[in-house]
Amino acid sequence: MTMIDIETINYVFISHRHADHLNLPLVRYFITTGKMCFLPQGVADKIIEEDKLNPLEYDNVTIFDNTEEETFICGETLVTAVPQKHWDIVNYAYVIEKDDYRIYIRPIWTHYPHHD
Repeated sequence: MTMIDIETINYVFISHRHADHLNLPLVRYFITTGKMCFLPQGVADKIIEEDKLNPLEYDNVTIFDNTEEETFICGETLVTAVPQKHWDIVNYAYVIEKDDYRIYIRPIWTHYPHHD
């Protein structure tokens, strides 16, 4: 099995705050080492509650609303966070676009808000 060298990661997108999708020590590492981190508000709140660092104090952290689609420019790639209903919270799938390619990544089985 090939392991990814996390030092080569430039952008980090988190889907939601549930523990099976959010490794707080790893996210703190990405934040403190200057990786560009994109966090839903619920994830930022969880990190703040942990009281080990405040993501609001880092220029490399973007916190976005839990209800609207948002698009981010990552180099030459567009990444759109697509909110989805997941049991007790909103989580995010991501559409990644570059040139003529579009990739849809959904972290878990959820209901797409416009296609229930």
